[in-house]
Amino acid sequence: MPTKTKATEVHNTRELEGDEAWAVLKRVRYVPLAKKSIQRFRDASGMAYARAIGFQIMLAALPALIFAVALATWTDIDSVRTSIESVVSSVTPGSSSDGLVQQAVRQGEQNANGNTLALVFGGLAALFSGTAGMAQFMQSASRIYGTDQDRSFWRRYGVGLLLALTAGILLGGAFVAVAFGTGIAEAVEGESIWAWARWPLAVVGVIVALSVLYKVAPNRDQPDVSWLLVGGITATVLWILLSLGLALYLSLSSTFGDTYGPVAGLIGLALWAQLSGIAAILGMAFAAQLEAEAASG
Repeated sequence: MPTKTKATEVHNTRELEGDEAWAVLKRVRYVPLAKKSIQRFRDASGMAYARAIGFQIMLAALPALIFAVALATWTDIDSVRTSIESVVSSVTPGSSSDGLVQQAVRQGEQNANGNTLALVFGGLAALFSGTAGMAQFMQSASRIYGTDQDRSFWRRYGVGLLLALTAGILLGGAFVAVAFGTGIAEAVEGESIWAWARWPLAVVGVIVALSVLYKVAPNRDQPDVSWLLVGGITATVLWILLSLGLALYLSLSSTFGDTYGPVAGLIGLALWAQLSGIAAILGMAFAAQLEAEAASG
């Protein structure tokens, strides 16, 4: 992981709020600002950090999946467990019907059958990986703003744990609402309302969670959350487009599942996790560049 920043430092100016963000954005225009933001992303080694964050997302997702299935089995909520199983089978690319992701689901069921300790460890593993992912994001956020001074080890992971329990859970809930929403709605017989409401709720949840991350993650004084909403909205739109593009590719690919066999689902998850990391860091770069433009204007 790179330790020296190349991105131009964004100097703290003053308390900035949402109305000022839109005024600056109107002055500098979106496309030129986006180009500068991409350059800031590259200068701060954003791709390397996105890979690291994506790896932690994947490490958190599988234990979380096992934990969710085990918890549904342990509490005898068969509708939720069946829904998760059916959706996981439907989204796994190709013919990998006995892939690693399906094995994770079965592992969750086995953990629930008389193995409470395994259930607890599954939840802790997901939380630990989520915390590590947040710590990586905090480091990347500081680099995006042009500073190489990080928080101390204990403070970084302490704040990372709080972010994992707040913004992380909100992001996870938004993903579940989109990816598993239809199956869960059918299982609980609430499809008519939930099928439509889950999309705006998920989008709002992602925007709010990212804006909170952008406020807390960098090791510097940040503008008001309303200012950072511009970056959160940009990252959310990019995340949706990248996720839809990946889903379209996997659905149209006739060889992806046959090529990768049992690990196809895992590779698909890894690709999505890295794209999610790219979107989140690019949104941060957009917010940072917007503040730099405000300071220079």
